[in-house]
Amino acid sequence: MISNKFKNRLFVANALAMFVTFAIMVFLCALCPYLSDDWHFKFVWEEIYPHADVKPVENFGDIVTSMKNYYQYSGGRVTCHILAYVFVNLNKWVYNIANSVIFVIQGRLMYALIKRQFKDEDFGRLKKYDFLGLPFIYFLTFFAVPCFGDNVLWISGSCNYMIPETLLFFTFWLIERYFDKSSFGGGTWLLAWRY
Repeated sequence: MISNKFKNRLFVANALAMFVTFAIMVFLCALCPYLSDDWHFKFVWEEIYPHADVKPVENFGDIVTSMKNYYQYSGGRVTCHILAYVFVNLNKWVYNIANSVIFVIQGRLMYALIKRQFKDEDFGRLKKYDFLGLPFIYFLTFFAVPCFGDNVLWISGSCNYMIPETLLFFTFWLIERYFDKSSFGGGTWLLAWRY
């Protein structure tokens, strides 16, 4: 049986970890300028790459046109790149906040998937250190993910890598909630796959 004191300490530690991580991510996203492909998404794609004589994106219809052409010329990733198109053409603070929230959610999903793999009797003496689990996941994500800036901070990179990965974690989380966790076992290998 878990005591209320332990539950309160766990809740406070996790809430604090998520808030601090969110604040750090907003700061880091604000420091990251538009880079490389981000500039391409500011213009309507009429060929493989937009050129100097093409018009800037002015409305959502321009984004749809660009995505059709992008699909025809480049062959893909329309679902990821439509997010990049939208974020690049909105105020950058919309992206900074949304990306930071998604990053926090991703860490929370990883924590939930991993924690579900342990039964109380397996956890034993380590249970008293459970409040360090989520902060440790955020720490690992900041320092162990290769090319953190490219995969997490940069708009095109985040829309291509971190956001779809978060949706994948959410799908695994739903699957684990539906099926018996011992038959799926996704949380354990997900951490290894991420790092």
